Amino acid sequence: MSGHWQMPNQSAHDSFITIKKQTKQMENELICGLTPDQINELKARHGALFLVSVVDEAGEYKAVCKEPSMDVIQASATIGKSDEMKASLALYDNCVLAKDTAIEKRALLKLQVIKAIGERMNSLSTISKNL
Repeated sequence: MSGHWQMPNQSAHDSFITIKKQTKQMENELICGLTPDQINELKARHGALFLVSVVDEAGEYKAVCKEPSMDVIQASATIGKSDEMKASLALYDNCVLAKDTAIEKRALLKLQVIKAIGERMNSLSTISKNL
């Protein structure tokens, strides 16, 4: 190898350009019709957000969700004593901020979003120690 700098081969350069374009597309990609700026506004208004993706043979469907407040959890628990489905729908209605249209139209997709919200609530771990 000579001590001179050489132009990288064209395929490496093309790969770099492709990766840059893909990264730029991801930055500008809409999630449930929302721009990154709109998602940041929702974060500022609602706090922590999470994205739920539901996949079936026809495609992938997304929902942007917020964590439920204590009031929503309490109301869902109260409703759940007499009607678990109404409690689940109340949780869905209060936590889902944006969703792909198919989720609203298809019950099975909506149920998977509800399941994911419940799993999110149970996914945190705690540590307790005597002091």
